[in-house]
Amino acid sequence: ESAADSSMGSNGQTYTRNYPQGSRYISDSSLSMQLFLEELWQAAQEQAHLFVKMPSGSELELLLREVSRWQSQPERELFLIDVSTPPPADIVSRLNELPGDGVISNIVGVYGYSESPLELQEAWVDVMREAPESLVFLHGIDAATFAAEPLPINPELYELLMQSLCEMPPLAERLSDVAVYALRLTQRFAKAQGLSEGLGIAPDVMPLLLQYGWPGNYRELSDIIRRAIALLDGDTLTLAAMREILDRTGNSAETSELLSMRKYLQSQQRQYLEQYLQVSGMELSVLLDRMGVDLSMYDSVNSPKDLGLLYPELLTLKG
Repeated sequence: ESAADSSMGSNGQTYTRNYPQGSRYISDSSLSMQLFLEELWQAAQEQAHLFVKMPSGSELELLLREVSRWQSQPERELFLIDVSTPPPADIVSRLNELPGDGVISNIVGVYGYSESPLELQEAWVDVMREAPESLVFLHGIDAATFAAEPLPINPELYELLMQSLCEMPPLAERLSDVAVYALRLTQRFAKAQGLSEGLGIAPDVMPLLLQYGWPGNYRELSDIIRRAIALLDGDTLTLAAMREILDRTGNSAETSELLSMRKYLQSQQRQYLEQYLQVSGMELSVLLDRMGVDLSMYDSVNSPKDLGLLYPELLTLKG
């Protein structure tokens, strides 16, 4: 089961998205996330240690479950290693029990590097050396760690990291993923509280969520939605309620000029076109022609940022 979405690579050759279709846990609605997952998929075919540079608060556990699904491993039970804490005495035996038990995934999540001194990392590297060859270690390394010179990562791991490092884009650059997660989390927390599964989000809430910068990424979005649902009065998450939550947490967003749906669609359009042009090496005019756009309307446009909304009918579509 794999995708077959093709586009032109930067060298003119066909680029094919190969990672399995139908992401179940992580949202890959945005093009930048699709490109990241494709890169991780390729690394997973060749390496026992996968390194991901992740913005603080990113959805590491969802990513682990998705990679476990790729590998036909159990998706819900995860084995996590925090390298900022000393290895337990029985850790090697516990790792040796993982292969073939059919209960816990062979994909092992590793985190905590930003708080882990090199001596402690060395102890964990010794553990990993004794682990079964069938295990795959996915190392989630906080992006802020990379600001240090030299990079405070164990030399042996650093050598592996330099061979292949995948970089997860921040949530603020993945607006369509924000929308997907907001809807999922709303239903999840509503169900947990015994509320109606038909609970909805008011139309003017989503522009606010898309406009907010999400410095805490998925973890922050999850926390905000959870608090909003806990204080919900009625069966709809309203703009007033969401503003109140953001104010209470000290994360108030600038809401005087909400992002309109037109601006949101234009933002997504620009992001998609810019990334596609970068990957394909194609001229903008060629891409627009392939999309069936009337080029006479854009004969003097040289950049996606100068385009109006190509499909304004999206603003008036009804279900």
